[in-house]
Amino acid sequence: MEKDFASDLPRATPETLAALVHRAPTPDMLAAHHIAFERYFLTDSITQELPWLCTLRIGQKLWPEAPRHTNQILRYWLKLDLDRALASPAHRAGPDAYVTAHILQRQLALAPPEELFRLTQAKHVRRGSALRSGKQLNRQEQLFP
Repeated sequence: MEKDFASDLPRATPETLAALVHRAPTPDMLAAHHIAFERYFLTDSITQELPWLCTLRIGQKLWPEAPRHTNQILRYWLKLDLDRALASPAHRAGPDAYVTAHILQRQLALAPPEELFRLTQAKHVRRGSALRSGKQLNRQEQLFP
């Protein structure tokens, strides 16, 4: 949308982002729903290599039975009682951060931050990737008995 990029809006420079990340009280960890996306903008030089919690990866491990692990699907699957005005529209920084914070609260109720950090670091195989890998193994076995 054009209004999102109006020329009179402030710009998020690396210096501005670093000041926001490190303002008092300085965090012990950062959290996001999909850290691979966020780390594109909040690089290690900006965050000074603070550890990250990824609610997406954590959710995949804590709730493998969830239909999917997107922010909005977890929001409804977990039956989070959220303020609709603050949680919408999806895929916007403010509403997504609000939903992510509530998902993180649920995760913290199940495990301490150190355990959630371990889950963030653990490898995750996507369902589709696992299925494709299995098919590749079957083909390789057929080619090389």
